[in-house]
Amino acid sequence: MLLAAALALSLAATNDPDLDLAAALARRGWVELAEEMCDRIEKSPAATASAKAGVPLVLAEVAIAKARVEADVLKAAKELDLAVDRLKRAGRAPTLDERGMTGWLHVQKARILSAAAEEEAARRQDAIRAWEETENFYRTSLVELQAMKSSRPVDEALLETQLELPKALAALARVPTVDAARAKKLRDEAIGLFANFGFNALQPIVLEAVLEEARCRADAGDLVRAEMRYRSMPGTVKDIRKLGYPPSEYLTSLLHSGVLGLVNTLTLEKKTKDAVATCDEFLRDNPRLARTPIGFAVLLAKADAIVEQDEKAAILIAQNIVAQDPNGAAGRAAREKLRKWMTSKNATPDRVMMVADGLIESGRHREALVELRRCVEVCSTSADKAKWEPGASFKRGECFRALKQDAEAAVAFQDVFRKYPAHELAKRAALEAVLALARITSATGDRRDEEQMEKLLDEIERLGLQGESPSFLKYVRAKLQEPK
Repeated sequence: MLLAAALALSLAATNDPDLDLAAALARRGWVELAEEMCDRIEKSPAATASAKAGVPLVLAEVAIAKARVEADVLKAAKELDLAVDRLKRAGRAPTLDERGMTGWLHVQKARILSAAAEEEAARRQDAIRAWEETENFYRTSLVELQAMKSSRPVDEALLETQLELPKALAALARVPTVDAARAKKLRDEAIGLFANFGFNALQPIVLEAVLEEARCRADAGDLVRAEMRYRSMPGTVKDIRKLGYPPSEYLTSLLHSGVLGLVNTLTLEKKTKDAVATCDEFLRDNPRLARTPIGFAVLLAKADAIVEQDEKAAILIAQNIVAQDPNGAAGRAAREKLRKWMTSKNATPDRVMMVADGLIESGRHREALVELRRCVEVCSTSADKAKWEPGASFKRGECFRALKQDAEAAVAFQDVFRKYPAHELAKRAALEAVLALARITSATGDRRDEEQMEKLLDEIERLGLQGESPSFLKYVRAKLQEPK
């Protein structure tokens, strides 16, 4: 947040309208337009030297925006690497803004790879290397900044680097394949650096060091000291405000993170009553935040705290979060919790379907197939089965299609309209079954596949399921007849 504000100020200082516009477009996600503006500035003979010098910084923001939405993590990492290379200038040291942005690019790359490493073991070594690069960058930068003449911009850059270095060490220790001895060494160094950071003059960034120290101590299993650090955060904010610092989104977000960290730590300590009381107090004192990401996160933390004692109540909380935030991060997290918590005694079709939907949204189609079958299996009555099986079969077909298993997709789609020809999904399923078989026929050219397609078309016509695609189905039949 501080880096973005500093970059905005540095770009504004160029007094170049085109560069200001490119920066604004990049921050709002209009990356293609931002890139066009940057290209225009670089090629324009009328552009000032300061404007051209600011282009790599804007393109770095573009790279971050593109990396965040790129499905392929390796492509995202490469995009960020290119942005780092653009900020390097042969024969001169980087400016403070370039140095800050380079560090931020390293951090973004490492975070993206770390998130992928949670699901893909193949990405874990990539995540380790990315955090090692981040660590090395900040260690080098720390030495270089300490050698510079003191000034307010240099001192602020130095302070930021002193915080980012232990954050990188702690993040590296969290990568699953880092061995225990190395992880302990990394955490010990990080905790020491965070603790020393507190000896700086009291200012908002000190609160972030307290938060990160608490997280690191929790990682190390030092839950008592972690709890103490989390509990000290509100008092630290009061002291900061006494010095004249106004309330800010930065401080508020850190306090919110501290609440979540405290609840998670209390849960690990088996202090369930304290954890629940902390959640309830936060939601009572902040009613306007109940339906915001932090409100949902606190509710989910409460569910996590009580799940061992009252599994049904925890599942109900998670269900409510999914219902209120079906497409958001909180809803996805709640679905993942539901998947882990549900056992045969409390699994219901609607709960299992929530889990399946979450897996589909995250692209985990093979896991979703298991839950979709389970959704039908837990139906206790014929009415339940009639309600849930058509949708489950249709989504199974979509999963198989995503996995490029057209034969299985065709069977799943056929299940929908053969068992439930009057269902609202029947006509769509009929068309999808034809498309799946068409892909098979096109790939194999096997006469037996063509005969199967003709039988399927006859069946769809007999059931009156042509829907809004009768012309297309006639076209498919004509293509089959043409060679004859």
